[in-house]
Amino acid sequence: MPGGDLAHGLVARLHAQVRRFVGYGRTRDQCHACRALALKDDLDGALTIATDATPESKVGDYTLRPGGVSSGNYAISFVDGTFSIDPAPLTVTPAGDAVYGGSDLELAVGYDGFVLGQGPDDLGGALEYDTPATASSDAGEYTLTARGLENENYAFSYSVGVLRIDPADLT
Repeated sequence: MPGGDLAHGLVARLHAQVRRFVGYGRTRDQCHACRALALKDDLDGALTIATDATPESKVGDYTLRPGGVSSGNYAISFVDGTFSIDPAPLTVTPAGDAVYGGSDLELAVGYDGFVLGQGPDDLGGALEYDTPATASSDAGEYTLTARGLENENYAFSYSVGVLRIDPADLT
């Protein structure tokens, strides 16, 4: 029966269209989700897909509810889908400066990837640094790594930075 095949195909197409992924802080338009389907002329209405997810929603799965299309000729059933918001990538890069023989160590960190106007104050955990340099290390450059930050909405990537120990001034 042709009508039955069309209705079955419509349900399958609706289900396939409502499984979408997006990164935290991105709008649905940015990831091309929830696009309307081109439907046959004998269907009434326009496809709608509703969700409680917003660009500010936390990482997780949200239900997508299709609807809005009807027909006097077909029995249309809608299948809910899932809208998954994945963590946004956040790169953390440490840097440091010191003077040979000195006790002052200046550490800094750069971030790339914050969304929604967020910044370091939105992170949890405790920022920790690791380096092979010690208090008695010679002047030069040493690797510097960071770790320990937390936030469920970000996927952290820690880049290797540089700790620069400058020669002491001779006076």
